[in-house]
Amino acid sequence: MILRYLKLENFLSHESTTIELPAAGLFFLSGESGAGKSSLIIDATAYALFGPAAVTRAKRSEELVRSGASSMQVAALFEFADEKLLIERGLNPQPEARLYLVHPDRSELIAEGAQEVNRAINKRLGGMNWRQFFAAFVARQSEIAMLTQLRGNERKNLVHRMLGMRELEKSSEIVSQRLRRSKAEVDQLQVSVGNFDPERAEAEISENANKLAAAEAKGSALDRQIETDNLELKSLREEEAGIASARQALARIPELEQRRPGLSAELDQAKATARRATEIQLRLADRDQIDLDLVRAEDRVSELRDDYRQLDRQQTLLAKLDELEAEPVQSISYPEITGEIAKIRADRISRLERIADLDASLERIGRDGSCYACDRDFASGADRDQVVSNLSEQVTKLGRANAAAESRLDQLDKLEPLVQRSDQVRREKDRLGEALGEEIQLSSELGLSDLAEAGAEAAVELQRLSRAQAELGLLERDYDPDAQRRAGDLKSELNQLDADLKSLQVSAALADPEQIAKIEAGINQLQISIGSAAARRDELGSSVSSLKDVRRALDKEYQGRSRELKQLGDLRHQSTVTELVSVCLKGFQKQLADDIRPALEEIGSEMLAAVSGGKHVAMHIDGSYEITIEDDGGARRRAALLSGGEQIRANICLRLALTRLVSQRTGIPVGFLIFDEPLPSQDPGHIERIMQLLYSLRGFYQQQFLISHVGDLRSADELDYVVEFDGKSVELTNA
Repeated sequence: MILRYLKLENFLSHESTTIELPAAGLFFLSGESGAGKSSLIIDATAYALFGPAAVTRAKRSEELVRSGASSMQVAALFEFADEKLLIERGLNPQPEARLYLVHPDRSELIAEGAQEVNRAINKRLGGMNWRQFFAAFVARQSEIAMLTQLRGNERKNLVHRMLGMRELEKSSEIVSQRLRRSKAEVDQLQVSVGNFDPERAEAEISENANKLAAAEAKGSALDRQIETDNLELKSLREEEAGIASARQALARIPELEQRRPGLSAELDQAKATARRATEIQLRLADRDQIDLDLVRAEDRVSELRDDYRQLDRQQTLLAKLDELEAEPVQSISYPEITGEIAKIRADRISRLERIADLDASLERIGRDGSCYACDRDFASGADRDQVVSNLSEQVTKLGRANAAAESRLDQLDKLEPLVQRSDQVRREKDRLGEALGEEIQLSSELGLSDLAEAGAEAAVELQRLSRAQAELGLLERDYDPDAQRRAGDLKSELNQLDADLKSLQVSAALADPEQIAKIEAGINQLQISIGSAAARRDELGSSVSSLKDVRRALDKEYQGRSRELKQLGDLRHQSTVTELVSVCLKGFQKQLADDIRPALEEIGSEMLAAVSGGKHVAMHIDGSYEITIEDDGGARRRAALLSGGEQIRANICLRLALTRLVSQRTGIPVGFLIFDEPLPSQDPGHIERIMQLLYSLRGFYQQQFLISHVGDLRSADELDYVVEFDGKSVELTNA
C-alpha cells in the first residue's frame, strides 16, 4: 500500500491543501516549524486510515477542525497491489466516513459510516491498528532516541507491541482465565451431582412404570366391562320401549296385507311398459351413430370432388422441377464457404496482432539493447543478432501467410453469391420433390382411378342413412322416458310394504308378558354390575394418579441429574482442550520471542555497519533485550554509553530493523515510511550513509517521507523529491 493523493480542507492548520505523490521515491518535507508538515503526512494519513483516535494530540474530534471553520474533511487515495481505495473522513458537523473503490473510469462506493469503513480498511491491512501503524511505520525523533535508553523489559515490551505479540499475550491471558473458570465450574457441578447413580435411578423409574402399567391395564379391563354392560343395557331398554308399540303394530298388519295384491298387479303393468321403452331407447341410441355416418358420407362425396383436382397439382410440381434441373449447382455449400471466410479473416487478424507484437519487441531491442522478455542485457552481440534474426524471420513468414490469405479471400468473395444460389436451388428442389412425393402417395391412397365407382357407392350409402333417420323419427313418438322410473317407484313401494309387514310382525311378537319380565330382570342385574365396576375403577384411578405423580418426580430428578452429568463431561473436555490451547499458546509465544532477537540482531548489525562506515560491526541483544554495540576491534559497550550521535545512529538502525521485521513477520501491506526529524547531531558523512541506508530499503518501502530542518539534505544524491511548505500552500518539485 502506498500513498498517492491527499486533500485537506480545514484540517488542523490546513485551510485547503492538495498534493499528488509519485508511486516511489525519497521525499524531503521542508518548511518552518508550524507550517503543517507533520499534520499533512502523519496526522492526515493516520486520520484517513484509522479515524480520530489515531490523532493522539487531539483529545476531541472537534479539535481537528481549523480555527474559525465549522466543518473539516480529509481525502486520501491509497494504491494497493490490486486495487485503489479513496477514503473520505470529516466532520460536517457530525462525523462522516466513506470508502470508494476507484476504477479507471469511475468510483464505486463500497462502505459508508465509520464502523463499516474501519472494518473494510482493517481487513485490507491484516488487522493492523493505529498503535501498530505508528510503532512500525512512523518514526519521530523522541521515539527513535528512546529505543536505546529504555530498560530491557520496557524495550522488550515495545518490540513485542510493534510485532503484534501483545495481542498474542492477551490471548494467552484470556485462555488462562477461561481455564480457571472451567475448572471452577467442574468442581461446582461435581458437588451438585454428588452420589447420583443413573442405573439405580433407571431401575426405580422402571419399577414405577411396571406398577403404573398394571394399574392402567386393570382400569382398561374395567372400562371395557362397563362399556359392554352399558351396550347390553341400552339394547334391553330399546326392547322395553318397543313392547309399547307392539300392540299398535298388530292393528296395521291386516291393512297392509289387503293392499299388497293391487300394488303387485300395478307393478307388473309398469314393468311391461318399461321393457317397451327400453327397446325403443336401444334403437334411438343408434341415432347419433347414423347422424355421424351421414355427415361422413357427405364429406366423402365432397372429398371425391376434390380428388379430381389432385392430378392437376401434380403436373404443376413436375414442371417446376424441370425448370430447376436446368440451373448449374456448385459442389461446396454456402455454410462451408462462409465458415472458411470467417476463419481466414480471424487468422489474418491474429497474425497482424502477432506482427505488431514482434515489431514492438524488435523496436525495444533496438532502443534499450536488452531482452524484450526478461529485461536483462544480452550475453553477447551474437545472442542479440540471433534474437533479432529470429524475430524478423517470424515477421516475414506471417506477412507471406497474410498475402496468401488475401488471395484466397478474393476467390471466395467471387464464388460466394454462386454458392448461395446453389444452396437455394438445392433446397427448392428438395421441397418440390417432397411435395410431389406426398401428392403421388395421396393419389395412390385415394385410388383416383376408381373415382366413378366410389361416387356411386357414396350415393347409395346416403339413401340408406336417410331412410334409417326417418324410421327413428317414428319410434321417438312412442318412447316413454318415465316408464322405467314409475316401475322403480312401484317396486320400492312394494319392498317398503313388505319390510313394514315384517317389522310389524317382529314388534307384535314382543307383546309376550314373559318376555317383558325377562327384560326387566336383565336391566336390574346390569345396573348392579355397572355400579360395582365403576366403584373399583375410581379406586384404581386414585392409585394411577399417585403413581403418575411419583413417575413425574423421578423423571424430573433423573433428567436434571443427567443434564448435569452431561454438562460435567462437556466441561471436563472443554477444560482439557483449553489447557492444551494454553500450553500451545505459551510455547508458540516463547518460540516466537526466541526467533525475534536473532533476526533483529542480524538486520540491525547489517544496517549499523553501513551507517557507521565500518566502525561498529555488530549489534547484540541478550535475553532481557539489553543492547550492546561491538566495534571493529571486537570491543563491546552498552548502547546507553555511546555518544549522542552514535546512539542516534544505533537507534535509527534498530528502529529500521524493527520496521523491516514487522513487515516480514506480519505481512502488513504498508509500502511507505515516515521519519520526523531523525537526524540530529549527525555530521555530513554519517548523514550521507544514513541516506544511503534509506535508499537501500526501497525494495521494501517504495515511498519514504523525511521531515527535517537539516537544510543540507536538499543536496543528497539519494533524494528524489522536495515538498515545500510555507504555511498556506504546498509544492512538490524534483530534487
